[in-house]
Amino acid sequence: MFRIKFDTLIYMGVFSAKPCAGQHKPAFTLAEALITLGIIGVVAAMTLPALIQGYEKQKNLAVLQRGYSDLGQYLKSFDLEYGCDGSLANCAPNKNEFVYKFTQYLIEKQKFKQVNPKFIYVNNFNGTPSTHATANNSWTGKDEKIGAVVMSPTGLYMYYINVNENDLYYKVGKNLFRSWIWIFTDNSKFFHECKNCSREKQAQARMGRNLFQAFIMNDERLIPNGSSYCTTRDSWGYHCQNWVSDKTCNADYNFSQGTHDRNMWGCLGRIIDEGWKINYY
Repeated sequence: MFRIKFDTLIYMGVFSAKPCAGQHKPAFTLAEALITLGIIGVVAAMTLPALIQGYEKQKNLAVLQRGYSDLGQYLKSFDLEYGCDGSLANCAPNKNEFVYKFTQYLIEKQKFKQVNPKFIYVNNFNGTPSTHATANNSWTGKDEKIGAVVMSPTGLYMYYINVNENDLYYKVGKNLFRSWIWIFTDNSKFFHECKNCSREKQAQARMGRNLFQAFIMNDERLIPNGSSYCTTRDSWGYHCQNWVSDKTCNADYNFSQGTHDRNMWGCLGRIIDEGWKINYY
């Protein structure tokens, strides 16, 4: 085996002991570095909001799909528990009885956590408050308007289950509904520190973004608001309106306050119709 000394290799030109004449390391000047950082900052400022919105959209969509699917399973297991036999009139015949029983079922049997009572502001898509509902969590069987907020065992989502006694006279299609169900997909918008502040600041949940609505029918069907099953805006379609014909899920559509064209309330129906995708913003 031959051994060649390192200095011999240098002599032969295989390695160079010092840099070639005129050779130097390239480097940025301070001005060039600052310009580059500035460009990066501008690009980040332009793209970061879109990235954040895209992430939140997909996160809310995934939670919504899970919460909606779970709700269907809870209704089936509730039927078995109370012997409803496919009709809530069999196991909860009184007007407000189903909401109370179903809420207690979720807490006692499915390990949901009851959330402290508070006002829930229902918001327009742009964040301006529209109206509110009350979650008193203390139904006695005599309240005309009752409701409760419960959190899933994993803390992933929350349901706001409510009904107004007068609402029970309305129908979805030709079938009476027994309860409104709101699905919160971002609990941080519900739990926020905001004492004695304006409605705008209290109203952090957004319809069509992290708050979605469905109805539980007397025949135990779960109908998303905005579904094609919903009627058009008439005396029977007071709450549930088709998102196509009544434009109840269109971020660019402005509606008059006080009408029943409740924009963004029908987004759950649109999301499902379009293959569990959010295409409206």
